[in-house]
Amino acid sequence: MVLSAMNSITERLDLSSKSIEQKDLTQSWVQNPVEMVARIKVFGCTFDTKSEMAFKIAFWLADYLPSWVVRPVMEKKPLDERVLPNASFSTANLAFNFRDGKLHLVMNTQTNIEAVEYYRAWAKMPSLVNSNEAYHMATNWLTRVYVDVAALNQKYKVSVGQPGFWMTPPAKIGEEGHDWTILPLYYVTWRKGDYEAAKVGIFGPTKQFMGLTIGDPDQAEDASICSHIYFVVTNANELLAMTNVPMRMSVTNYVPPRTNQVSRRRYPPPDGPR
Repeated sequence: MVLSAMNSITERLDLSSKSIEQKDLTQSWVQNPVEMVARIKVFGCTFDTKSEMAFKIAFWLADYLPSWVVRPVMEKKPLDERVLPNASFSTANLAFNFRDGKLHLVMNTQTNIEAVEYYRAWAKMPSLVNSNEAYHMATNWLTRVYVDVAALNQKYKVSVGQPGFWMTPPAKIGEEGHDWTILPLYYVTWRKGDYEAAKVGIFGPTKQFMGLTIGDPDQAEDASICSHIYFVVTNANELLAMTNVPMRMSVTNYVPPRTNQVSRRRYPPPDGPR
């Protein structure tokens, strides 16, 4: 079940001593496993596309042209029986995001860097960790959620940064303010070019876990870093056969084959608020 996946993550990261139950979820979303394909027929020729823009243009043209000239339709695409879904779940304190059945993000919403009203109070707090300690804490957490840290360090450049803010904000957009102040927060990031392979946030004053991401949501995931799958949708064909696809779907923990021994709110940027 999805709950067991979330509880496994919280237990491994020591995020909560209490198990997450259905009643604790404040937000729950699982991607519809029945993929719809935009099929556009133009002058008798058929084109399949996943481009939302192309389909919108076709719909716009259909308002002005006869159906034999252009006719956009949505059709169900046949799927495999087992589907690795995208999903997101939230509780009062935690947020989870999965991509293709794998963990993409887990965040402690109580230490959200977007909470600008806390910056001045945070700035007065001494940090209990330094950059080296932050790095070791980050690699420990990543290892606990099945990330291959050795491969991560070999393929990507790691950096440890601290965000900051202007005590006196700039008068105009694009200008600098006064008294740039570093916050006692640490972001450990693995990156190559514009691809962000992993990132971990640490709240220095309490050594508290802020969050982590595995993979960049805007690019294809590097499966060599983490291949652990938490759950799959197992009744995709049943949903496909239905005229009206229901929201209910069968989700189960993923049990890897014996041959495989390794079983859209983005996390804030490492350079802090802008």
